[in-house]
Amino acid sequence: MPSEGSSVSGPPPDSTAQDALLLWQRVDAALSPIIGRQGVLGLYKRSLYLSRERWPGLAAPAGAGADTGPDPAPYAGLQAALARLSPGDARDAQAELLLNFCRLLGSLVGAALAGQLLGPAGVPAATISLSLSASSTSSGAAAQDIPR
Repeated sequence: MPSEGSSVSGPPPDSTAQDALLLWQRVDAALSPIIGRQGVLGLYKRSLYLSRERWPGLAAPAGAGADTGPDPAPYAGLQAALARLSPGDARDAQAELLLNFCRLLGSLVGAALAGQLLGPAGVPAATISLSLSASSTSSGAAAQDIPR
């Protein structure tokens, strides 16, 4: 029995939601100077849409449908959604979201450039490799990948 003033708690909280928030902030910071903040958010929103079939609890960023200007914390909704899931489901949902994002980016700028942009942001190399190999076989070559 816990002593007075202490609380009963389970295992330490899983850090997946916080880790995801930090990763998306790094991705945003790495890509915004190149494709613009709205470009990053557009890819992110599309990735959420594609991921919601399997993970319906993933929420669009606040104000996603409104023209309210830049959202100061577009990834807070994701953090909250992941925190509501079990640790395993949160990791799987984040992995699928990130995979979809990498595929979309790779289809737009090419596999090589997408890998160069996402690697320094902390996106796992395995995710980049998997997503880019899948995007090049499923959607054809990006303009930058077409041999001349």
